Amino acid sequence: MNKKKAIRILEEQKQKILSSEHPNNDEWTFETASYIKDFFGFDSTEYAWISQFKWHVKYIDHPIFGNEDEADRALREKPKKAIIFLDNCIRTLNNKGLFKKSKRNFLSDKTNFELISIVFGFCVFVFWIGYWTKTVELFSLKNKAENSISFVSDTTSQKITNPKEKSTESSKYKPK
Repeated sequence: MNKKKAIRILEEQKQKILSSEHPNNDEWTFETASYIKDFFGFDSTEYAWISQFKWHVKYIDHPIFGNEDEADRALREKPKKAIIFLDNCIRTLNNKGLFKKSKRNFLSDKTNFELISIVFGFCVFVFWIGYWTKTVELFSLKNKAENSISFVSDTTSQKITNPKEKSTESSKYKPK
């Protein structure tokens, strides 16, 4: 839903209050509260206000607590208060825009302790991988060094032959 559509819906709700054909009842309140919750969020002050809004007034006919005239005046002010509220909501939408639920990822549900443990565990794992690869590399270098030393000792221990002797030996086995 976009901001223009939200404003149009609030204007329609305001027209319902002003219309003599539409009774001011709890159905209007439920519908408006549903819209307000979508537009501003469940924890907003706008939703808190509309969820407490009632079209009726309770009174006690008593000199200390009030009388019927005050109850009638309060009932006449209810539509005015609702219209002022809707106008304020429209202004807020124009200024702030619609409420967007925060996007959650797999880390947003973790506590600080869990996050620190994950980071620490990752660091230990990376250190272990580095240590292991270093050990493998050193082992490989050690084997290469041992092989090269044994190769050098093998070549020096062999008798060096005269190249002419090699050629004569190879000529003995020539096919005819």
